[in-house]
Amino acid sequence: MINVRYNKETDEFQVKGIVNLGIIGTFENKEYEDNNICIRYPLAILLNEVTNKETKILGNLYYCLKDGARDGDSIARILQDYYNEKIQELNKNIKQFNDLIWSQLFDWFLAIDFAFWEDERAIAPQYRGRDWSEEVGRLYTEKQNEILEILKEYTNGSPNNGTIQKPDVEKKMREYFYMFNFDGLVENIHSKYLGFHFDFINFEFEDNWDASIFCATIGSLKGDFSLREWNNF
Repeated sequence: MINVRYNKETDEFQVKGIVNLGIIGTFENKEYEDNNICIRYPLAILLNEVTNKETKILGNLYYCLKDGARDGDSIARILQDYYNEKIQELNKNIKQFNDLIWSQLFDWFLAIDFAFWEDERAIAPQYRGRDWSEEVGRLYTEKQNEILEILKEYTNGSPNNGTIQKPDVEKKMREYFYMFNFDGLVENIHSKYLGFHFDFINFEFEDNWDASIFCATIGSLKGDFSLREWNNF
């Protein structure tokens, strides 16, 4: 949960608190001046978007603001309630969010035939000490369409807010890529930045394996938690 306050001197909203985003980790501002969690717009810009009825970027936040007070302190309380509700909704559907991340990862593996096995850290401890190039190569070729069919529910831009039943991507990928070090990767995620941008949630993270798999990875979610942007490397 987060607390939000308005800084009149800088015309900005500041955040204090903790947000957990599943497998990509926990983001925390211990003090309002910290920048691990940010609201990425000043009061003046927000009011301008409300006046212009920019519902495409404000989403349901517009309806919380359109008839309310216009002072910074009042709006800070509205933002605090709104984003905490979004966080709770996202946490309620954290399985779909996690599978969204896994889908992006394995879609990328398939797209470039990524040789993850060349980094021993990416192989589960019990499967280290052998060459996986041939077996994974067959997955990339013979099973590609089969795997992409599973991933498509998360790569097609559909909502991840529980309104659509979707496959258990992590379970399926653990069956195909049983040699991959899923748990080790999650344990070595470095959560870098979380930003609230009107109705969008932006995040950045990378792995502690020399950023060999997730390198300054940037993602952005729409109000229904569908993927708005993804950039790895």
